[in-house]
Amino acid sequence: RKEDFTFFRSKIEFWEAMVKEEYVVEMLSVSKSFAEVCAVKEGNFNLKKGEIHSLIGENGAGKTSLLKTIATILPIQTGNIQVDGKNYNDSIQEIRNIIGYLPQKFEFFNNLTVYETLDYILSLKKIKDNPQNKRKEIYEIIEKINLQEKINSKINNLSGGMKQRLAIAQALIGDSKLIILDEPTVGLDPGERLRFRNLINEYEKNRIIIISTHIISDISILCE
Repeated sequence: RKEDFTFFRSKIEFWEAMVKEEYVVEMLSVSKSFAEVCAVKEGNFNLKKGEIHSLIGENGAGKTSLLKTIATILPIQTGNIQVDGKNYNDSIQEIRNIIGYLPQKFEFFNNLTVYETLDYILSLKKIKDNPQNKRKEIYEIIEKINLQEKINSKINNLSGGMKQRLAIAQALIGDSKLIILDEPTVGLDPGERLRFRNLINEYEKNRIIIISTHIISDISILCE
């Protein structure tokens, strides 16, 4: 009957949608080399929404190279990566718009203020919210990283720990679906490290977060 067929088709579409939404990041046999050194060899994984994943390894093990590849900073040499169903080879700019990335060493325009930096990052991510909503989001993330008193301060006038907190904020802002953090707690005092862990737990829902760090205590608390 037509009714049965329609019901059956809707069930199939439902389960197809469930399968499609199951993974945010799929990495298929990705390799990356520098001259004679292989930084990433045959990398394969599937990462689900709502989870925090960690990378732990010795210096030179390839953690940063892997994160830069996922973040589209380094090109894929072999294999493929998909983010939210989009292929790196075909949709790199769309993928960049949904990624929040904290590099191991954060460098930005020193003459910009904290507010201007976050506003610029939102523009790069092509966020189309009206000015009031953008302003609200910027003020909210500034409060979460405890930089309210430095909102109009230029980057070159911030301490190392403050710069690191701003670097974390620019990775989180813009409702990114994939958040990549390379050594995020470097330069943070114990109180700010605790604030960071609470913030990441808050952002975990409906996102995927990848963290590389040498601080095992942070990872043991954040990752199951």
